[in-house]
Amino acid sequence: MILMSVAVACLGAHHHVRMTSTRIVMKTLHKPEQPEDLRPWNPQRANIIPTEGFAMVVDGRLKANFVDEEAARAAGAELLARFPMLRVEVYNAETRVRTKVEALATG
Repeated sequence: MILMSVAVACLGAHHHVRMTSTRIVMKTLHKPEQPEDLRPWNPQRANIIPTEGFAMVVDGRLKANFVDEEAARAAGAELLARFPMLRVEVYNAETRVRTKVEALATG
């Protein structure tokens, strides 16, 4: 019992200590907050409709952003070559138009 009270005093308030037969089980109740500048940040989210450039749309969902149309078409064609059952389109942010990507002819 003395061991358990020393362990609780050393761990602080955010840990839960439970004695089971001859071993001590410790469980964290909550994680301390990370400072905002250390949190991971994704500068380009694909699920937000872009205002410039091009985006690849797969089965109606935005998947990736591109600077030029040719890169988006090439990525879409490569995806269609691997998975022909998908519907792949390229979204032009300037004109707000989607154009279907055709599969490359393999032969």
